[in-house]
Amino acid sequence: MKKAVLVLSALCLSMALLADNYKILQMNTPSVKIGDKLYKTGDVFPDSDPISWANDKQAIKAMNLNTKQIKLFAAKVFKNIEAKSIKDYFLKNSHLSTRGGVVTFSDLTEELSDTIYLYESVQIESPVKIDSISSYLISYELNGEKVWRTLMSTDKYFYICRELFGENIDGGKYTLTLYFRKKGLEDFVITSNVIVFLLPINIDVLDR
Repeated sequence: MKKAVLVLSALCLSMALLADNYKILQMNTPSVKIGDKLYKTGDVFPDSDPISWANDKQAIKAMNLNTKQIKLFAAKVFKNIEAKSIKDYFLKNSHLSTRGGVVTFSDLTEELSDTIYLYESVQIESPVKIDSISSYLISYELNGEKVWRTLMSTDKYFYICRELFGENIDGGKYTLTLYFRKKGLEDFVITSNVIVFLLPINIDVLDR
């Protein structure tokens, strides 16, 4: 009997070790229901508990307390892939982690084939080093005119930020064309179909 209890305890401990806890850093609603509780900014929850999204535009930014990785989780993405919890989200999105990284511009095009749900900014890996004579640009249509923006970057990453669409923009969908520019060469079009959906900064009424 004691041996059975020890085995059961070890099993429960191993299952607990497999679970990750997340701390909510930011969200665009006052609270979110996870499991059977309402959570607010600063609260910690297990990744196995189902998230009850109250609005398709709802999102939370949370940090994995084990890995310290910070990620934005959007209700619309959960709905599209039929994920219930964060653990479920990663299981159903496992194809994203098996691509082997962004090595070529074709990889980058594939990486950007999914809709980007943008709250503040997203970091995107570049297949080539970005230096003083190279950069990434985007263009999009706004009120019948073509808008051009140069993206912030480091040597390995470039960023699509909310500010690219105006200071007072709160929500909206944009189709971007992404270019790579190098001094002395013609701009290279990487893809003309980057879909960006701006999530509202705040949602007061949680209607679906």
